[in-house]
Amino acid sequence: DPATLAVGTNVVAVEVHQSALNSTDISFDLTLDALASTNRARGVYLASPADNATIALPGNVPLAAHVVAGGVLGVAKVEFFGDGVKLGEDSTAPYSLAWANPPGGARQIVAVATDNAGGAITSAPVNILVTAPPLSTQLVSVGEAWKYLDDGTDPGTAWRARLFDDSEWNQGAARFGYGGDGEITTVNFGPDANNKRIATYFRHAFNVASPAAFTSLKLRLVRDDGAVVYLNGVEVFRSNMATGLISANSLALAAVNAPEETAFFDATLNPGALLAGNNVVAVEVHQASANSSDLGFDLALLGLTDTNLTQGVYLASPANGTHYDMPATVALSAFAASPAGIAKVEFFAGAAKLGEATSAPFNFTWNNPPAGAHALTARATDNGAQVFVSPAVNITVGPVALATVSFSTMILPSRSSWTYLDDGSNQGSNWTGRAFNDSGWKNGTARFGYGLDGEFTHLGTNITTHYFRKWMVVSNPAQFTELLFRLQRDDGAVVHLNGQEIYRSNMPTGAINSATLAATTANTLDENYVFETFIPTPGSGLVFGSNLVAVELHQSAATSSDAGFDLELWGVGTTAPRVYLANPSDGADCVLPVDVQIDANAWAGNGRAISKVEFFEGTNKLGEAASAPYGLTWPNPPTGPHLLSAVATDNGGRLIASDVVAITVSLPAISTTLVATGSIWKYLDNGSNQGTNWAQRGFNDSSWVAGPAELGYGDAPATTVSYGLDVNNKYVTTYFRRWFSLPDNATITNFNFRLKRDDGAVVYLNGREVFRSNMPAGAISFTTLAPASVGGADEETFFPTSLPATNLVAGTNLLAVEIHQQAITSSDLSFDLELVGVGYTVINAPPALGITRAGADVRLTWPASAVGFNLYSTPSLTAPISWLPVNAAPTVIGGTNVLTLAPTVDGSFYRLRQP
Repeated sequence: DPATLAVGTNVVAVEVHQSALNSTDISFDLTLDALASTNRARGVYLASPADNATIALPGNVPLAAHVVAGGVLGVAKVEFFGDGVKLGEDSTAPYSLAWANPPGGARQIVAVATDNAGGAITSAPVNILVTAPPLSTQLVSVGEAWKYLDDGTDPGTAWRARLFDDSEWNQGAARFGYGGDGEITTVNFGPDANNKRIATYFRHAFNVASPAAFTSLKLRLVRDDGAVVYLNGVEVFRSNMATGLISANSLALAAVNAPEETAFFDATLNPGALLAGNNVVAVEVHQASANSSDLGFDLALLGLTDTNLTQGVYLASPANGTHYDMPATVALSAFAASPAGIAKVEFFAGAAKLGEATSAPFNFTWNNPPAGAHALTARATDNGAQVFVSPAVNITVGPVALATVSFSTMILPSRSSWTYLDDGSNQGSNWTGRAFNDSGWKNGTARFGYGLDGEFTHLGTNITTHYFRKWMVVSNPAQFTELLFRLQRDDGAVVHLNGQEIYRSNMPTGAINSATLAATTANTLDENYVFETFIPTPGSGLVFGSNLVAVELHQSAATSSDAGFDLELWGVGTTAPRVYLANPSDGADCVLPVDVQIDANAWAGNGRAISKVEFFEGTNKLGEAASAPYGLTWPNPPTGPHLLSAVATDNGGRLIASDVVAITVSLPAISTTLVATGSIWKYLDNGSNQGTNWAQRGFNDSSWVAGPAELGYGDAPATTVSYGLDVNNKYVTTYFRRWFSLPDNATITNFNFRLKRDDGAVVYLNGREVFRSNMPAGAISFTTLAPASVGGADEETFFPTSLPATNLVAGTNLLAVEIHQQAITSSDLSFDLELVGVGYTVINAPPALGITRAGADVRLTWPASAVGFNLYSTPSLTAPISWLPVNAAPTVIGGTNVLTLAPTVDGSFYRLRQP
């Protein structure tokens, strides 16, 4: 009854009841149409679509008309019009037509019925809104690799959280399940086929650069039988599961049979749950009974962005970022619009044309694309010969992801032999490096120590620090996600890997040297306790082949009664394919001049091999390596922040991307004394009023006298200045000036002042005041008194002030200081100042190197003024690159270095660089 409707918002509420408590299924759906009764003797109206309906493309709009001709006349035909243009007609009831892919925007539809006598009847218009398909980004693809837990344990609720540690879970590719429904990864249902595990758990991490770019999310779920989906720990969808709390033993509402077993259930989600950066979707799949015959799970998640294109073209599918398992079928669909009408849409992969469509919907199917990354575009040509090109949609095609298992491998056993030093010497920091020569050290077997705590090799006593070095071989570092150090230390220790500190145990923070004591004394239990520390392998410095572990053992006191050391190292990981940057470490600061060594560890997975590893700075490819060890040298990169990454390609064409490592390349820091304490200053001590001009660069101080600081009177200064003729009416203000020069190869960014002043001072740089000390605010004159008298220890104190470096000029700069007394009867005056400039060294760019033919030889030329740059050569630019100095001396001809060389058989590459 329409009388129940209210003006504005209305609510429909439905309760669904089962016929029995053990009912096997439940279902609900509902539509509500507003109908106007018709009792016409003659007329026509549109029964479909509903007025004000919104229709999303691509798709067809079903048109249906109801006609009453009246009297004995019959209906000859019904014509359908969209925006005044005839769409088609139907001559038999029910009168209908499918309007295929109408143009986007507001559209008006009418039906015109013609009776057998030729009379025409026109319906009331129906208005609809046709919207363009959204742009889509594939956040999670069908067939992705997921972490999963199928061992029957109950993980509670913590497993849903974004930051949950799932490193011990197995990994495999969807589809997951058992029962022969096309699963790629078979999950374990337990030892009893008649009492299977009810719940299986899945997690997948994905990255989102900008969640605000999406207006909605589309979730596509395959579940046999039921599932609950969480996004970043928050439930967003459940299917075929009861309401309320879910536990590990919660049964699905109904058993699922074909075709529902492989069907996708779609849901629209709010993108508000997405985070910028790493996100995790977690799914628990539940069986309807313990003796269920099968299980199935797969999931896709798309980010959708609404669009309303009136002219141009874009790819509505596939979604950007989609991964396809081989063999693949890629369905391309383009939306194109132009006031002139679209003549054709062509589809491209890179520069290669795949095919075209000449009518809407503009679709094309790309069968069996090759493995690798593909940039797909659509090019539309309208009827006016105008061409539009879509933005690229990037997809990858590769083999199905491998199922993986977790494992751990002992890399370095306890009670191993080590090279060690126990002579009490200070080894500085070079001893941790790979190139350090330890041939003069001793060799022994752990456990090391003294004090009768089970040591096998006795160490020297009354020594604060003992040093240990051990080489080990790692044949496949990319398999490891973490390194587990199991350390025995009495009292404290610092552990290094390939010259980089990895962690410290029972040691203070800050710099460590041979005299640094452990933080506490190891008690009876700690003396033999094994301290376990997990270190992520990315950024750890672990490399392919030989690796060096260096450990320094520190005592809490040099007279400690006992010492002890042993170490065991395990590699923990999975067989999942991965690539990560071993060097440089995340957050590294690389100081120029420097060649940044970039090393990657790559593993393709069981049964596969790495074909190449490419290295990138942002989207800029730096180079590649075809064989292990995978690395390259990035010579003298530009200053600033850089994002480094690696992409490995396996022998099946699958791409494996590393996490991004952020580094900063900076110029060498410099701290230089521009004005030292005790420097010579020009000064004026005649009590005159110098106004303000005296602090300017152009002021003539040739009549002033000069002397070394400290300058003043009353406290035995190095230079005594005058206070006038009357001891009870001394001069208030004394003036000082000094010029200083900046280093030629430096940029000064900050100043550190140290000022001795008795009583107050105002400091100027190149005529501009930079700071004042113990002086009042406001204008300063030669009679302005300091607000406080300086006495005691303050008379000899240097007060620090740090400022950004401003008002500097090229060449020499002027520092000017006026010292003010607190009273005209003050007994003393003193002044000295130190100025330290802080900044960075300017690195000269390498000069241009030229190469030309000289008969059968080659001639290399570069400016003779390039002092400090030497010539280097290498036979290959394939990583790893080894640049060796060219020992031949050039001849200087007209200000140019000239070197003539015979070409090598395989060719050579040359460069200029500073040693």
